[in-house]
Amino acid sequence: ITAFRDVPVDGVVFGVLTAEGAVDTKAMQRLMAAAAPLPVTFHRAIDMSCCLLTALETCITLGVANVLTSGGESTAEKGAAVLKQLVEKSAGRIAVMAGCGVNASNVAKIVQQSGVQQVHLSGRIEQDSGMIWRNAAVAMGAADA
Repeated sequence: ITAFRDVPVDGVVFGVLTAEGAVDTKAMQRLMAAAAPLPVTFHRAIDMSCCLLTALETCITLGVANVLTSGGESTAEKGAAVLKQLVEKSAGRIAVMAGCGVNASNVAKIVQQSGVQQVHLSGRIEQDSGMIWRNAAVAMGAADA
């Protein structure tokens, strides 16, 4: 994390849960101290937490700037109602960012139904490049993750 802090980036994204599904406050405090002064986004680990609303409050208490979440569902579109609850509970104290399955065809619906002001989307499409020669050591897109 300190390597990222020492280069010109605008923030970092991470999230840690306990085995019981709660936000691991001790681990988060250590990581956030290492990341300071960069703003932190708690990633979709929050969707695996035992209680999203409690996890949100813990993130707020820790000073997390944003949470990236699908509302505890397989996609943000399916989780729009819970995203709305998170936005309402956050009351401007933390940004709730909808993510997972957000695309051009559903982003307006998700924003309208949930009230989120930030979204994380994947703008990729699979398209063969038509190249004949390929570098077998390099994969592009999801295969390289």
